[in-house]
Amino acid sequence: MVEVVDERKAKLGEIDARIEELRREIVVLDDQKAAFEKVIKVFDPGFELVTPPSKTRRASSRETASGRVTELLKGRNNPHIVLDILRRSERAR
Repeated sequence: MVEVVDERKAKLGEIDARIEELRREIVVLDDQKAAFEKVIKVFDPGFELVTPPSKTRRASSRETASGRVTELLKGRNNPHIVLDILRRSERAR
């Protein structure tokens, strides 16, 4: 059981690293996009984007980890689930 948990923790670390890598790439691409837009506007002052630049949006509760957990636990016997998790973690030690 401990091996499964360790594997999941390792996978979680990999996913977190990939997310951070993609966020850095998005920042670079946004900067490049803005630079291209400025250059185009110099040569074509009437240029308008077909789609407006996306605004920084706040993640919906379903997109956050805690929101997903909340969604999974909705309508369940939460105290029972918590006690079961605690019991299992004590046995795994």
